[in-house]
This record gives sequence, structure tokens and C-alpha cells, in this order.
Amino acid sequence: MGRNTYFLIAIVWTILVGIACLIDASSIPTVSGWNIPNKDKIVHFTFYFVFSVLWSKYLLFDKKRKTGKIYLMVFVSASLFGILIELLQYYCTVSRGAEWGDVAANCSGSFLGLLCVSVFTTKKK
Repeated sequence: MGRNTYFLIAIVWTILVGIACLIDASSIPTVSGWNIPNKDKIVHFTFYFVFSVLWSKYLLFDKKRKTGKIYLMVFVSASLFGILIELLQYYCTVSRGAEWGDVAANCSGSFLGLLCVSVFTTKKK
């Protein structure tokens, strides 16, 4: 994939995460028989795992930048985006609430996503 493709996919993913986290909770379909504990935390973790992988792949594409700074920038951006979403849920939605556990899941997903990118990028070299 080219750099522009990563950028487009990262933008679309970011918008979809924002929409998914801010839509009315009653409009989210439920799957009967799937009684997984903490499934919302798994969803948050996955959202930010993919978010961090996509943005880091885009930003590291030209390989002229310092990878440590890119990883830090992506992690901080993902964390701040997750906190912003939680604040918007608390102050701007009726059917959603802010949870520190969601922030922790977001940060954990981001960290593991960046760790995976780092490991797989290093193995390719």
C-alpha cells in the first residue's frame, strides 16, 4: 500500500471511531448469545489498536523520520483523541457515559498496536 492509501484509511478509521463512540447507544445492534464480559473494553482496545497501526504506518512510510518520536506522537494523539471522545460522551450525549476503563483500554490498544508495528517493522529489516 502507498502512503496516501494509509492516510485515507487512517482518516476514515478515525472518523468511524468517532461516530461509533458518539452515536446513540440504543442504535448499536446487540448480538444475542454473545455474553462476553467487558466486550465494550475489547471494542475500545481494538479501535485504538487499529488507529495506532494505521497512523504509524502512514507517518513512518517515508522512513526519514525518527521512529521513537513517531510512536510517541501517535500514542499521545490516540490517548488525547480517546480522552476527547470520553469527554464528548459525558457532556454531549444522553445515552453514553465517560469511563476511565475506556481510556485505559484505548491507551492499551494504542500501545500494543505500536509495539506490533515496531516488532514487525524491525523484523522486515
